[in-house]
Amino acid sequence: MKLFVAALLVASATAFAPAATSKASTSLKVSEVELGVTEPLGVYDPLGWLETEPEAFERRRAVERKHGRVAMAAVVGVIVHNNHITFDGYLSPSANLKFSDVPTGIDGIRAIPTAGLAQILAFFALVELAWMPASKYDGDYGVGYFGTDVKDPEEKARKLNVELNNGRAAMMGIMGNMVAEVLTGQNNHITFDGYLSPSANLKFSDIPTGVDGIRAIPTAGLLQILFFFALVELAWMPASQYDGDYGVGWFGDNIEDPEEKARKLNVELNNGRAAMMGIIGGMVTECITGQTMYEQYSAGHFSPFGDGTF
Repeated sequence: MKLFVAALLVASATAFAPAATSKASTSLKVSEVELGVTEPLGVYDPLGWLETEPEAFERRRAVERKHGRVAMAAVVGVIVHNNHITFDGYLSPSANLKFSDVPTGIDGIRAIPTAGLAQILAFFALVELAWMPASKYDGDYGVGYFGTDVKDPEEKARKLNVELNNGRAAMMGIMGNMVAEVLTGQNNHITFDGYLSPSANLKFSDIPTGVDGIRAIPTAGLLQILFFFALVELAWMPASQYDGDYGVGWFGDNIEDPEEKARKLNVELNNGRAAMMGIIGGMVTECITGQTMYEQYSAGHFSPFGDGTF
């Protein structure tokens, strides 16, 4: 297990392989050195490998891409299996082992019979050596984007950048998941069962609903939240960028039509105004009545002061 974790740490490190800052190539074959630059780091090459070992960059980028793809599949698998979504029937009829018998989390691999692990390794070898060979550094195996070949060079460059960054996030995510599971003995069940703070013996279910919930969070947790806010405000989505356009588009798509863009910006502004009024109203009525919005609704209170019903 230690060797496995160490290997994934190396995989995560490759996520920060350097790339040039020039714009996407205008040819259909997008150059690898033009991909992967992510703000606010820009070209992140602290060891200077781009200058000292330029010939190794292509292989390192291929390693980063493949590890990112594996990590993305791993994250999806962890979410699915940890929420007890399994196949019906038997993983191994001869061993009388059902899919539902395999434990969630890291312990799951120990429950797989040796013959099953051998089959998995054989499949890996088939993929690495023949189907999607590791020697093919560009990572283009002819399957396209959901079966569609992307012809536009700028669109292709954008999708390749999305894949790289999602892969980087997934590598960090699967590593974080495994480390957290080893430290706490709990997996990332999506309903947040277990502990918010194991050291404080504080479960997620112990957090009160409504405004009082913030008071139950340990100081270290509040500091983590504030640190994340600072990261967003100062680097990821800086407050100094007044137009609010951080290059993420509308669900990842850049809207070219000016009328459509204006309409969606108007929708965003009006939804934001309604949400600001809504959250303030929810907090004020909770402070006045001592009930959350759900409790008020469940009690049939038409008036926030509790003197009327539906």
